[in-house]
Amino acid sequence: MSFSQRRWVMLTLYCAVSFINGVAFCALDPVDRLAEEYYGVGTSLVSLFAVSFGAMYLPLAPFASWGLGISYHWSMMISWIVTFIGCWLKYLAFTNYTLACIGIFLVASVNAPILAGCSPLAVRWFPRNEWVLCTSIASISNFVGMGASFIASPYLNDMDLINLWHAIFSTIFLVLNVIYSKNDPEFEKSTGLIEGFKKALKNKMIMWIVMCSSSGIAASYTVIAILLVILEPDGLSAKQVGWIGFDMVMMGMLGGLIATYLVANYNAITTPLRIFLVGSILSTILWACIRASFSLSISGAALHGATLIGHLPLGISAAVIEDRTIEESITTNMIFFMANLLCTIYTYPVQYYYEITDSTGLWAIAILVLVSFLPLIFIYRSPVEDKSSVKPSENLLQN
Repeated sequence: MSFSQRRWVMLTLYCAVSFINGVAFCALDPVDRLAEEYYGVGTSLVSLFAVSFGAMYLPLAPFASWGLGISYHWSMMISWIVTFIGCWLKYLAFTNYTLACIGIFLVASVNAPILAGCSPLAVRWFPRNEWVLCTSIASISNFVGMGASFIASPYLNDMDLINLWHAIFSTIFLVLNVIYSKNDPEFEKSTGLIEGFKKALKNKMIMWIVMCSSSGIAASYTVIAILLVILEPDGLSAKQVGWIGFDMVMMGMLGGLIATYLVANYNAITTPLRIFLVGSILSTILWACIRASFSLSISGAALHGATLIGHLPLGISAAVIEDRTIEESITTNMIFFMANLLCTIYTYPVQYYYEITDSTGLWAIAILVLVSFLPLIFIYRSPVEDKSSVKPSENLLQN
């Protein structure tokens, strides 16, 4: 197999593990009432399944960056093995909540290397003019897995079947990864973990991008994790919420691809990023206004996903190109680290927002998105957009 073919195989394998990770993250969201009955626990303990992904990301993110800096290949191989063990433990636990929780925490423990792996994958396996495309496809694949869960879980409507299909898919893709995954090709090493982290902290623009973009992503994670809780008071069924969630993350994937096209063809990242940030604010407000009708809510969710989730590859690319001497996984991991930390903080307040205010939690999300993105809209400008001597896709990513 040629190198040009191999890189797409590596991207596919990455998308597969990211997909399974996303499936596990929100598998119980559209069927949380079923999960409560199955495990014999309350809503808060069921929500812990999703919260575990943020909780495990926080202490393991530095180790993930260190591992990815040494070997992308082995970081992903270990992630696959741990995911495989966690999925099967979750299935074999059956109604034992404690064992099932251990299984999901195992799956969540490799959340950090999986989410941060999209940038090292692009740099080591793809030419510069395809970095943004690779990052876009790879970073959105996690949301595609979430969308699959939104559709599959309500229709399976059986906890044993839900957990079993996770375990079977993790087995199939683990085998494919063992067969087809290869060691990293030669690549130019960036600064070390500690030095790179210090440089990133000293770069004010990187920190603005990390804080603003991660807070927006945290808001989207929160919506995905507790979507049924947010929309159930408006009389929407579990299956309707499933389709709304699926529609949201699929449009997020489309939005990410559109963002990639704009960057590659118009020699700019600043304007596309601002368009997506403004769109995220407006679409979230719109969705909060029209949420009560299924047909309107699915349209609002589509716009919300296309802009808020769709901005993710732009945010990652903006942070990475701000200082190309910093290891790519460090800035990417900083975004996802803060996103998972903030999601853990946001989840329960948004979950109980309706009970406290008698108003939909989407208004809380709209406030979070507004506060997160407004500063970045005004202060961000790409450091390389004025260099017009090379073709657009190369211009964006050169040093």
